[in-house]
Order: sequence, then C-alpha cells, then structure tokens
Amino acid sequence: MSLMPIIIIATITGLALLAMPFPSHAFSTGKRFSPYVRKGHFLGFSPYVRKGHSLGNIRHYAINSLPLQSECIEEENAMDVEPTVRSCIRPLFRMTRPSNIPSVILVYTLGIHRALSSIQYSRSASLLSVLQKPQMMVVLIAVLLISSTSMVVNDYYDARSGVDALNLSIQKEKDEPYISDKPFASGEVPMIVGKRFLSYLYAILLCCVTFVPGIPARLSIVVGGMLTFWYTQHLKPRTWLKNVSCAGLIALSPFTSGSAALSIVLEESSVGPISALALIAPSMSSLGRFVLTLFVGIMSREIIMDICDYEGDKAGNILTIPVKYGKRFSSRVSLFFASALGVLCVGVPALQLSSKKSAVMLIKTAATRRFVLAAMGSFMIIRRAAMVASSEGEDLELLRKVVNEQKTLSFLLVLASFI
Repeated sequence: MSLMPIIIIATITGLALLAMPFPSHAFSTGKRFSPYVRKGHFLGFSPYVRKGHSLGNIRHYAINSLPLQSECIEEENAMDVEPTVRSCIRPLFRMTRPSNIPSVILVYTLGIHRALSSIQYSRSASLLSVLQKPQMMVVLIAVLLISSTSMVVNDYYDARSGVDALNLSIQKEKDEPYISDKPFASGEVPMIVGKRFLSYLYAILLCCVTFVPGIPARLSIVVGGMLTFWYTQHLKPRTWLKNVSCAGLIALSPFTSGSAALSIVLEESSVGPISALALIAPSMSSLGRFVLTLFVGIMSREIIMDICDYEGDKAGNILTIPVKYGKRFSSRVSLFFASALGVLCVGVPALQLSSKKSAVMLIKTAATRRFVLAAMGSFMIIRRAAMVASSEGEDLELLRKVVNEQKTLSFLLVLASFI
C-alpha cells in the first residue's frame, strides 16, 4: 500500500473523530432538543401525558394549551444541551490561532530553503521537488498541529488558573481590553470539550510522526509535542524557562522541515556516512544560523508580551521575568535579544560583502540584497526595543504597538533576508 492512501485514510479518520457527537454530562449551554421529555424519563411516562390518554393526544394537548406551552418553554430553558467537539468546533478552531498558519508555513518553507541552499548535491534537491514529496506534506501537517496544540493548551491552563479572566477584568477596568478572544475563560467552550479536542489533535500528531523522514525530524516533532503539553502547566510558572521553551518551540519548526528535507536528499543520494556529513555540513551551518536568529527574536518579543501581561501575572502569582525582576530589567533584556538578532542577521551578509572587491559585483550579489533586508528589519526591531527600554516598560500603548509590528513588517524583512 502506497503512502498517499494511508495519509488520506488517517486524515479522514481524524476528521470523523472530530465530527463524532461525544456527550458531556458535566457542562451545558442552556438548551435541550426535546421539550417534551425530561432527562431520565421515557416518553410513555412523560408528565405531559395524562393517565388514560393515548400518545397521539400529546400533539393536540401541547399545541392547544397555552399553559402547557409556557411550562414546556421553562422546562426547555432549564434543561441542558450536551456540548460536543462538533458543536463547539468554531470557537475551538479560533483557539488554534488560524492567523498563525501563514507564518508557520513561511518558516517551514524557509527551513527547507536554508537546508538546500548550500547543499552540493543537485539532483532531486530543488525546493519545489522536495516540497511536493508526500513525506514533507506530513511534516507540514505535524508542524501545524504543534502550533495549534500549543495555543489550545495555553488557553486551557490559563483559563483553569483564572489568569485570563483576571487579565480581562483588569483591562476592562482600565478601559483598555488586551485579551480579545478566550472561549475557555468566557465559558463559550467547556473545559472537558477542550480536553477531548486536544486528545484528537495529539492522536493525529502521533500518527504523523510515523511518516516523518529522518530521526532528527522525528525527534524534534516528539519534543515539540511534549513541550506543548508541558509548557503551561510545568514550564510556564518557571522564570526564564517559560520564555526559552516558547522560543525554542517556534525555532524547532525550520529545523524540523530542514532536517527532514536533508534526510530525503541523503536517502536518494546513496552516499556513505562520511560523505553525507561533508555534504550537509554547509547546510546545517546555514540552517543553524536561521534557527538561532528566530530563537533570539522570539525571546525578545515574548519578554515584551510578558510586560504587557504584568498586572494579571502579578495578581495570579506567575513569576515571569517582569514580575520577578521588574519591567525595567525586562525591557533591557528584550533589547539585548533584539541586538543579538541584528548581529546574527546582518553579520554574515556583511562578511560576505567585505570579501567583494568590485562595486558592480556588490550591487549584483545576493549578499547585498540580504544585507539590506536584514539591516532594515533588524533596525526596526532594535529601535522599538530601545523605545521600550527607554520607557522602562511603562507605556502599554507602545508595548502593544511593538508586539503587533514584530508580527508583520519587521519580522518579514528579517525572514526575507534569508532567501
């Protein structure tokens, strides 16, 4: 049996599981489908059927008796609808942050590009040919699942601890709402339904691991899945470790796709172990710089986001870097990581340009384009981090603006400098 039918069967099975209406007796939304049958009663023993009346009289009695209609409406409002994953699929999908999908796909593709850019083996090593491999499609699904589960797990534990509700109430009191969509905290999605939804996602993720090419890529997916499960409950309460694990989880995405692409190329090249190491050494160096740049950039942004959540985290006794060391120290640490991003991003193109002798060659080389893009993106990130440090993290409006900008233009310029 070929790989593609197996992938199709696994995908259909996962979607079928999501569509199954598993009942949950512990939570309700305030409605029930049948107003004429109480929970635990058979229709023949319904309190709305008088003794001696046939079942067919129920329709006439229920329609023509206004008091009974009022009683039925009250009974309907008092009874519960049992929520399922299927009935809550829209807010559950929102919690996976679908707006992150383009960024995940972009980073995933850049990881493959960096892995193949310096490789010396040309046959079957082009970006498009590798992207079309069924194994790489499975890798993409696994990376998207890791991103989705991390968001849902984080919302689940933040809602259970009360942090989201506390942050929401604090921001509402200040008339500056920061948390916009938290279905767990608002009660739109019951916690037990969220746990069931997560179990489905993790089951599909484990199925994907089987088809991922290469041991390094498989290990990174397993580690990423474990980090998403442990992050909020065990890692997030620990100062520094919370930020490192979050940045590492995002930086794992290009490493996963790049190492999987290299595994496919090496498998098709049929070279020995020593030749294989010599073949992939330049690619791993290029991929490593990209992963490290992404890591320090996310670290800078995560610390700024922690400063935004300072009030709620302090009230919830969550020892983030701003809560434990203060906003002033945190803003300077964020500036340090932003500066490290600039060195990693701009340094290599600058060294490549310094080896060129002709001005005409400087204009035509790819290193010039990469240097300009890296300089522009790094300057924007460092400038904003410096403004946060000068305000000592007290300007909430500036903090929001920095977080939003780093999600769009500045980071896109940094990523484009690796093409």
